Amino acid sequence: MKNTEQDVLKHVPKLCNINLLLDHENEHEIFKSAQNFGFNVRRTDVHFISVYETECLVLYDNALKELYIAFKWTEDDEVSDVGAHLLTKSITVPEIGTVHSGYYKKFMTVRGDIYDKIKCYKSYKINNIYITGHSLGGALASIAYLFLANHFKEYFSKMICITTGSCRSIKKVELKNEQCYNFITSQDYITLYPLWYKHLGKTFVMNLSTKKTSSDLKFLTRFGLVVSFIAEQVKNLFTKGSFFLIPSAHKLDLYKSFIKESLSNNK
Repeated sequence: MKNTEQDVLKHVPKLCNINLLLDHENEHEIFKSAQNFGFNVRRTDVHFISVYETECLVLYDNALKELYIAFKWTEDDEVSDVGAHLLTKSITVPEIGTVHSGYYKKFMTVRGDIYDKIKCYKSYKINNIYITGHSLGGALASIAYLFLANHFKEYFSKMICITTGSCRSIKKVELKNEQCYNFITSQDYITLYPLWYKHLGKTFVMNLSTKKTSSDLKFLTRFGLVVSFIAEQVKNLFTKGSFFLIPSAHKLDLYKSFIKESLSNNK
């Protein structure tokens, strides 16, 4: 099953909501918020996992028969998040490929728990398995997708990885015919980090002015992101007296609203 840009784009607002559920850190609050977002979930189908400051969510929607696996973004006060970003050396994993070692190690802390939760749904009907994340969470989602596709081969055709504002985590992969899609905005320079890695699968660049998307991350776009980074840091220095490394264009809520507008404009 190959998806067109529009096929993928229509799922992104829903997955942004899944990621926003990770604002909460207990299953009862996540369950209530999931219901408010319109997901058909039972309390027992909400699984919040937190191991050594790596947080993720496994959730099953009973109406859509879909399983969601989401990874949380960077939190400045969590040492392991900062450490994962800084540990940029690559690691080669058999049957997986060569990936960012910091993000790999962070994913490995929760891999066993995720596998166990997925096995709980072996007897359930599953139409799709969405693996998602924003920023750091997107990098972890990409690596998770590779591991899950290799371990749960019977679900491979139903697995779709969709990220927003993701850091880069991939050098070389063994997997073929992956269904992995990354959405970045034209001013979000976080998505260039680290420069010597790449995103998994296909990347869509959204122009913040037109709310249109393009599937080509050309040199000019890369150059524009670097210029955007320098300009924003100079502005912060003169207006706020310090640097802020996270751009306003990187916020998850902004991605959600931009993509909703993009869907309307692309009709």
